[in-house]
Amino acid sequence: MEDNLNNSRPIDVHVWSDYPETNHLVDALWETYFEPVEVIRRGPKPKATKKSHLKVLLLDLYVCWVNDPTMYLAVHMSKSGWKANSRYNALHLSSQMIDVVRKLVDLEYLEFHKGYEGRLSRIRATDRLHFLFHSITVPLPAISFHHSQEVLELRGDGDAEVSTSKPKLEYSDTDTTAQMRAALLAYNDLLRRSHLDICSLEQPFIDRSISKGPRQGQKIRIHIDHRHTFVKRVFNKGSWELGGRFYGGWWQFIDKDLRSDIMINDQPTVEIDYKSMHITLLLAQIKQKLHYDPYTLNKSIFPERSFRKETISINAKW
Repeated sequence: MEDNLNNSRPIDVHVWSDYPETNHLVDALWETYFEPVEVIRRGPKPKATKKSHLKVLLLDLYVCWVNDPTMYLAVHMSKSGWKANSRYNALHLSSQMIDVVRKLVDLEYLEFHKGYEGRLSRIRATDRLHFLFHSITVPLPAISFHHSQEVLELRGDGDAEVSTSKPKLEYSDTDTTAQMRAALLAYNDLLRRSHLDICSLEQPFIDRSISKGPRQGQKIRIHIDHRHTFVKRVFNKGSWELGGRFYGGWWQFIDKDLRSDIMINDQPTVEIDYKSMHITLLLAQIKQKLHYDPYTLNKSIFPERSFRKETISINAKW
């Protein structure tokens, strides 16, 4: 019986490992069920072999099974969903992944639920594949979750009638993007070498309710582990001057009451709260300093008014 298909995440096209046990598993399945030699096809030679596609898929299915056996992976089953030469696809995976998925489904190693417009297909390891997973012992630190993944995303405008997501745009690097990338790679390297945790949790995850959108009221699971410490910057509307916010770290998705329990390398942390940020920034524009609480209003004059809500409009579209 299928579980909640909304308990899913996109397949990770940047997962990789050279751990011996993972290689043995991939080799065994490849030699038993797949072509022992790559078939020669007309046209440009694929940058990634079909065996590499099998390896990435098995690795991510294994990670998904270890973290949450009920979770599904969302995967494109149309060729248009795979762009091997994209800078957002460092391992150069292509539509060959579709053939690999179908093969494992036919062999009953995968549970499969066909997608539809606006929703990707879902896959999950079956008991037959679980049996193989039980035969190996691969520590998650031996798996790289962000193998050469791009840290700077340039997004276009999304088509609201088709999807709320904004397409990723290809771009040529400049001195500016090179500098931003170098700084963010150094930051991610620091995160990779650090241990981040929430000391008050008994399990390495939290379940949050979705507060808005078509899935409002449903639960989403946030995993507190090193797989979710990768940070990227996203720029909007095809411009390096718009957006640039940081996304990806699990600490961005937890409730406020848990933030005080975050520990880094077994040391407690303190969250710095910059009060009256918007007003302070506006005053800085005219080289003035703030010497009082600007959100304090005379209740006899403004009994129902909150100036704090008014200042939020600084970030709004005009």
